[in-house]
Amino acid sequence: MQSLLYYFCKARIAYRGDLLKTKIKELRKERRMSQADLAFEVGTTRQTITSIETEKYTASLVLAYKIAKYFGKQIEEVFDFSAVEDL
Repeated sequence: MQSLLYYFCKARIAYRGDLLKTKIKELRKERRMSQADLAFEVGTTRQTITSIETEKYTASLVLAYKIAKYFGKQIEEVFDFSAVEDL
């Protein structure tokens, strides 16, 4: 069960507009993968991949690592941290 602090932090991030931009969709398209295919490969749901791609959800560090590793990239090559660096 997630703590209330977890949900508060996620809501605050979404409210502030600090969600990370990603290159996941482009990387998937290069490999001709569906969101469901990628979700299966990294151990999450298609809905989570959709939410990350549409910037409605920020991936956890573990999930970001799994996604980057799957594509053979560094996390910074898949996720744009420039908005976070300005905080």
